[in-house]
Amino acid sequence: MEQIIYDIERADPQKIEELKKYGSATVHEAIGRKGAMYARMNPLGPGMKCCGSAITVKMQAGDNLTLLKALDVAKVGDVLVVDNGNLEDEGPWGEIMSIAAQLKGIAGLVIDGCVRDSGEIKEMGFPVFCVGTCIIGTVKESVGLINHPITCGRAMVNPGDVILADEDGVVVVSRDEIDYAIELSQKRTEKEKRQVERLKTGESLLHIANLDQLLTQKGF
Repeated sequence: MEQIIYDIERADPQKIEELKKYGSATVHEAIGRKGAMYARMNPLGPGMKCCGSAITVKMQAGDNLTLLKALDVAKVGDVLVVDNGNLEDEGPWGEIMSIAAQLKGIAGLVIDGCVRDSGEIKEMGFPVFCVGTCIIGTVKESVGLINHPITCGRAMVNPGDVILADEDGVVVVSRDEIDYAIELSQKRTEKEKRQVERLKTGESLLHIANLDQLLTQKGF
């Protein structure tokens, strides 16, 4: 099996920028409540957001050698998405790797594990989404896989899928569904704006959402 796949299909960068206008929760709901990573996947600092094509990385637990190689494989605008081998008591990513990624134009990091040097990373503003921080370092001995299907945050991620991550969470959008996601996210946003305008006129949210009748049917 080829351990590193260099040539992957990516979504149109303009469409990625369109999708980035929306929040992760909006996109997740709009595409049918799918693609969400688990709730423990949080931004390292306030205001962090990224959107880009996934470079998938499957590490050996406690070994970041493959992740270092992925830094070279990734291109401008990509998001590194890392299967950390279900190990949280180590920090395979830190300040120097963040600097290298930022200088290369990588859009962000999503890892179902911990990172370290959190203060420095937050100060430079590089978007990192993880489950926490840990000061324990890793070895550099074993190789894994780059740009193969992985599971990250209990979500399936294929190379080239579009990752949207913000303060609410992380959602995975299939590259083939990005047009669909943009269209439905726009419609959902417009619908919510209309709901807000009706709320301002004094209407009940239950009535606006057509839920008052449902409650009556349930005898509530």
